[in-house]
Amino acid sequence: MELLKLCLRLSNTYLKGRLEHRMQFIMDPMMNVISYSISFFSIWILVSKFGSIAGWNFYEIMLLFNMNLFGYGVAGFFFYVPMVYLGRSIQRGIFDHVLLKPMNPLLYLVCSSTNNTLFGHIFLSSVALIFTFAHLAIAWSFGKVLFLLLALFGSITIHIAFLLIAGSFSFWTSSPNSFRDTIFQNARSIVHYPLNIYGKIFQVVLTFIIPFAFVGFYPAQYLLGKGPTLFHPILQYSAPVVGVGMCLGAYQFWRAGINHYESTGS
Repeated sequence: MELLKLCLRLSNTYLKGRLEHRMQFIMDPMMNVISYSISFFSIWILVSKFGSIAGWNFYEIMLLFNMNLFGYGVAGFFFYVPMVYLGRSIQRGIFDHVLLKPMNPLLYLVCSSTNNTLFGHIFLSSVALIFTFAHLAIAWSFGKVLFLLLALFGSITIHIAFLLIAGSFSFWTSSPNSFRDTIFQNARSIVHYPLNIYGKIFQVVLTFIIPFAFVGFYPAQYLLGKGPTLFHPILQYSAPVVGVGMCLGAYQFWRAGINHYESTGS
């Protein structure tokens, strides 16, 4: 309980500091909302022109897009800033001070560097999901609601794992952002659309190697009752398991980075 209170106090202190620049605090999330709204409009134009994409209509693609966006928003709210700027902290010797804190270094970074910009992602994706479900003929039951919550949990944890992996590369290389931009961001963009529009190689990579297909595609297939399933039907239920497994692996990679870390001496 004391640890939770400390985390909340650290987050509150950081957000208060951000609020000193009120206009930027408000404008950053709004710009993200505008940017993604334009993306939604672009998808609507594309689907209106062709009728559907691989048998997925506009609202079904919006379900994919916003499950992905919601997971990224929640994960990024806590992990984006500490992981993206970890390399800079290491180079400047700031990370040494983190190691001196009387708490887990990762927990300290996460609690003291929340990212208000991602409010825009969370708000927009939540509204878009509600709007999307209103236009989809899903026969809701307690089981499906629970499945949706677990699927969103899976999306969040998968994004956390990739952010943590990308940040942990800072312990070995001075350019971890190349991994984040090349793998993480590009893979995220690819799975805004149905996985079955891509060739078999991409399907294998996005399922078994860089498993972003679990942030939206496989859970959406189950909710929408769309087939045929790729590889095996059990994949539709695997998002939370994949997410937890990836987080455990990513945390071990982080610990390996901590053990490898040598102070800059600055």
